[in-house]
Amino acid sequence: MAKMRQSGNSALLVAYHFPPVAFSSGVHRVLALANTMASRNWQISVLTAQPDIYDRVDASSVNEIDARIRVLRAKAFDTRKHLSFKGKYLQWMALPDTLQSWVLFAVLKGLVEIRRKRPALIISTYPIASAHLIGLMLHRLTKTPWVADFRDPMAQEGYPANRSQWRSFKWIEEQAARHATRLVFATPGAMAEYRQRYPEVPSERWMVMTNGFEERRYQNIKSTAKAQTISKQGVAPFKLLHSGLIYPHERN
Repeated sequence: MAKMRQSGNSALLVAYHFPPVAFSSGVHRVLALANTMASRNWQISVLTAQPDIYDRVDASSVNEIDARIRVLRAKAFDTRKHLSFKGKYLQWMALPDTLQSWVLFAVLKGLVEIRRKRPALIISTYPIASAHLIGLMLHRLTKTPWVADFRDPMAQEGYPANRSQWRSFKWIEEQAARHATRLVFATPGAMAEYRQRYPEVPSERWMVMTNGFEERRYQNIKSTAKAQTISKQGVAPFKLLHSGLIYPHERN
């Protein structure tokens, strides 16, 4: 397909985790990115999944989406839940992940949106590998520049444990290294690991975009913490908080 004429500050974001999803803290990264870009006069379309695919939703979270953002919801089926027989399914039906069906519906919807809006960028975001596959396919079909927001490493030693899935993750990584305009990571360490994996990628294509928080959300919170007792060694006790998810197959 010939390269399309692009229109100014406009972008198509591909993200599986987007309101009203309510089971992943990762939704805040892409929501904040979309809202910030919209507030800076970017025309933003977000290509995500229909809410019925999510195990848990929070309907009120939709109100956090900037009213200027156009949200496109593509049909998706989870192979494990919707396309299996007595819990069993063919391996190829779960590559690169169990949301494989989302790729087809999202690419079709994305092509229509790209023809209509002529975005200057496609931005796809992990941790759903299918999102990067969608970004790659839309980029290859339309020649629209593609930004791959990895956040964290994909194919790692021993992860995914299934070798076929690991190879599919690695292939997506290699395609991103070859075709993406920018490869974005949440930490300098993650980016450094990938720069070692793909030394042929020019330095200007690597980028770190750390996670953060919106200060306005906490302006009215008053501290209720009591003064902590100093130990005999003169060191104050402290607490560590992991505000993400804990799940037995990876984080236990």
